Amino acid sequence: LLARGISSATGISVDAELLIRNRHTPTQTGMDRTERWQNTSGAFECRKPIKAGTHIALVDDMITTGATLEACYWAMEIPEVSVLGLAYAPDT
Repeated sequence: LLARGISSATGISVDAELLIRNRHTPTQTGMDRTERWQNTSGAFECRKPIKAGTHIALVDDMITTGATLEACYWAMEIPEVSVLGLAYAPDT
């Protein structure tokens, strides 16, 4: 929903099918930084090849450690990525 709102305001297209979660992961609430990285490592898969030079914006509702976003980044294997988040909660 966040990405669609951004798309509506900017005209940038959304591909909600590009990444999929390939395994269930428990909620990260209450996990420390290391546990979050372990929880999301390898949890996403890119479903389509991405052309060289393509810039992707990853949209997340809550950014704490960035573990989910990093797992998505590694699944896509491309260097041009921006991150957009609705809220940030520093890891404590």
